[in-house]
Amino acid sequence: MTKKTQTKNEKTLTACEKAATQSKTELFVFRIYISGTTPQSQRAVRNLHTTCEKYLSSRFELEIIDIYQTPARAKEDQILAVPTLVRAFTLPTRQILGDLSNQSRVLASLGLLSATR
Repeated sequence: MTKKTQTKNEKTLTACEKAATQSKTELFVFRIYISGTTPQSQRAVRNLHTTCEKYLSSRFELEIIDIYQTPARAKEDQILAVPTLVRAFTLPTRQILGDLSNQSRVLASLGLLSATR
């Protein structure tokens, strides 16, 4: 019986190690919806870039979408206010609104705390 339990534990440990490795290598895809070159839009993009570089290294892609230039995209993603950040990948999608200055709130809201450890 002990041998069977060890095998189960080893399988669980291997699965946990694999999940940890994947979270360290997975790529996050973000879309940030902004309104032109307003100070709040610029601040949100700058804050997001700082947070991603600090916690995700090069494991992210960022698409900046100006709702004045492509309003259909905002409508498609049901964006009601800007700046809005959308985590498009990994699933499930998540959104956060604002200038993204509170890094811990951004990480928690997007479900990224485990990916940064």
